[in-house]
Amino acid sequence: MQHLLDEHALPTAFVLLFLEEAGLPPIVPGDFLMMLVGVRAAEHRVPLIMGIVVLEAATILGASVLYWVSRWGGHTLVLRFGRYIGVTPARLARASAMLTARPAGGGRRPPRPDALHRDGRGERHP
Repeated sequence: MQHLLDEHALPTAFVLLFLEEAGLPPIVPGDFLMMLVGVRAAEHRVPLIMGIVVLEAATILGASVLYWVSRWGGHTLVLRFGRYIGVTPARLARASAMLTARPAGGGRRPPRPDALHRDGRGERHP
């Protein structure tokens, strides 16, 4: 692993961070990878801007994969494989009922469209 990080820091960081963001258990924590790329940039081993672009791309693409896998077959996958991690159909039904009764974000409603055109004092702006 050390050789990969020394010789191929950016591609290795991309793959490892992408896999973590896609929902797989991390081999190396993403925070550590970001710090490592920052250290490599400080040592002038990799260009800083390339490190930022690679890490951002890995994060966005990995999170997108996780979203689409969850959106496409999340419920089905949990029903099929959840028993291996302690998620039973009863637990899943209870969690779904809780989210239906009170949406994520504490149940707050999104702001009204006209509220988006107000400044900090509550005055309306066109």
